[in-house]
Amino acid sequence: MKPFKTPASFLAPIRASHLIQLDVYTNTRNFIHIWLPEVYGKCPNECSVLDRTEDRRFHMEGDTLVTTLTRPGSFEFHGEVCPIEDGVGMRLSVTNLSTEYLSESIAGVCVQFAAAVSFTDTELERYFYVHAGQVNYIKPPYQDYENGHAWFWGTAPNETFAHNPKPDFGFVGLASADGKWVVGHGWDASRVICGNCHPSVSCIHADPFFESIAPGETASTAGVLYIMEGSPESCVERFRCEFRGE
Repeated sequence: MKPFKTPASFLAPIRASHLIQLDVYTNTRNFIHIWLPEVYGKCPNECSVLDRTEDRRFHMEGDTLVTTLTRPGSFEFHGEVCPIEDGVGMRLSVTNLSTEYLSESIAGVCVQFAAAVSFTDTELERYFYVHAGQVNYIKPPYQDYENGHAWFWGTAPNETFAHNPKPDFGFVGLASADGKWVVGHGWDASRVICGNCHPSVSCIHADPFFESIAPGETASTAGVLYIMEGSPESCVERFRCEFRGE
């Protein structure tokens, strides 16, 4: 795996947020994109979609790709992505640039597999997370047939989504089609997991949650994305040991 490519300017119209491209070789070439974040706010009803004209800066600090996005008078994002063994470590910070408290919010970090042919799973057969201490495979998605879209949530006890019970912690994974590789993704401040399984929007989320932030203050969260050979069980065990310290 090549850790990442610095985003090129021509990619900016794809999403307005921080864009990191991971170039991964399994039995074929896979491009995994991370939008860090994709949206921000009181999701899902009051999200702020990040405008593509907003000021993003990218630079390297050693092996770490650093990105910033500033909305003057409102907030600033500071993202870091660094290579680790079979994956990347991530950090996202939000600074309140306003004179009022930023209300508690969610940063919608999207890990996108639409261009990763080894992992794309439009039938929702290989997505998993942890419930009651065990690997739990996502049940069939919620379809929006009018718009040709499908998605899943792991947010019970919300009765609307009762067939995907609440995750034990903010972690979600996806196994490769050949069963040899697995991806695992999580944040220390995550409370829910979700994702999409449409051919053009095939992603996983373990979106970090931020408490309210005072004017001039900064809140931070750490995350990880594993891309490794193995099983869902071995990936979960790695996340438990390395990231959660269990």
